[in-house]
Amino acid sequence: MTKKFIAIAPIGKEFYFRSSTMIATPTASAEKIAKALNNAKYLLKDGETWHVYDNDSYYNGNICKQIKSYRTGHSLKVSLYRD
Repeated sequence: MTKKFIAIAPIGKEFYFRSSTMIATPTASAEKIAKALNNAKYLLKDGETWHVYDNDSYYNGNICKQIKSYRTGHSLKVSLYRD
């Protein structure tokens, strides 16, 4: 189980995230991944943002996607997996 996940939420109301967008992420790179998705406006509507959340057993059963990151030489690769 990863310790962080990201999801889309309205700006200023981060506790109302969309459960359909929950993606498990590595703890060390969760903030970087959320920032990159926000900069690219990936799947975002007006007034929404990708936000980082702490994962626990309550949320873990609802997460069906996972981002894995790994380094190859000097670059960082990111892959999205579905369970």
